Amino acid sequence: MSGEAQAITDLRAFVRGLINSVVVQLGYEGLLDVMITGREGSTDLYAEEARRVLSYVDSVWNAFHGLAAQIRNTAATDRKTAKEYANMMPFPPPLEYFSSGLHPGLFDGAPNSR
Repeated sequence: MSGEAQAITDLRAFVRGLINSVVVQLGYEGLLDVMITGREGSTDLYAEEARRVLSYVDSVWNAFHGLAAQIRNTAATDRKTAKEYANMMPFPPPLEYFSSGLHPGLFDGAPNSR
């Protein structure tokens, strides 16, 4: 495998790790679970959280494709290390960004029911 292909492969693996770390820490079974939860029209309690995860996934993959193009268009002598490219990726924000949690009164019953 050429140095270019290896750098792109390593970066892709790093991107998958970033995404999986968010998915797992938030308790999803996988990215498909996130997609189902956050689908348009979903009334799932965690739909907004899942949509924020999907927005992060979009940003990471867009950054990956931009960096992969940069790697392809850079001479081998000028190419950075895979670690240097990885440091250019958007790292996950704190988990609180994704998870706004459940509404505090969600399970209190109907208003004025007491």
